[in-house]
Amino acid sequence: MGEKKDIHLVVLAHGLWGNAGHLKFIAEQLKKKYPGEIHLIQDEYETISKTSKVTKFSIIGYSLGGLFSRYVIGRLFKDGFFDKVKPVLFATFATPHLGVYRPHGTPLSAVFNWMSARILSRTGEQLQCCDEYRDGKPMLVVLSDP
Repeated sequence: MGEKKDIHLVVLAHGLWGNAGHLKFIAEQLKKKYPGEIHLIQDEYETISKTSKVTKFSIIGYSLGGLFSRYVIGRLFKDGFFDKVKPVLFATFATPHLGVYRPHGTPLSAVFNWMSARILSRTGEQLQCCDEYRDGKPMLVVLSDP
């Protein structure tokens, strides 16, 4: 087997109730801009891992996918991944980095906080920062803790 081709791995993470189609436009634009250089990992993982070596890494997430992307970056950094792979881009949009809790100032805020924590079940509690994920701390606090 010959030498592996260096590639830039781009990960797209969708949000709550999302699917790969929600990020299709971004994937298509990247493929247009970098023809032959962008691959959808879910479709080509086996081939890529046999013929290529990841040398650059980018991650783009929206909504809850942005929160998970932020966590992934921290884990990869902690595990030494970026000692060998160059981080290029970390981008999120429509991501509730601070949760969705609304300070109680009006009855509407109180209703919103109560409803969103119940309607969205466990994820609603996590976005409201009223869950106890680890050591009594909410998930969003744990995800942001180095």
